[in-house]
Amino acid sequence: MLFSILLTLGFNAMGWTRFDFAFFEIWWAAIFILLGAVGLAMALWPEDK
Repeated sequence: MLFSILLTLGFNAMGWTRFDFAFFEIWWAAIFILLGAVGLAMALWPEDK
């Protein structure tokens, strides 16, 4: 989660805020937040024993 925040801040500082994919305009911050949420879920998900 912290790494996704760092990536978001870094990309915003460099001016890379969004990119075009097909017909969509996608914000880098949205991708990094999703990756951070997935990483957080993987870290907190209980293991099967």
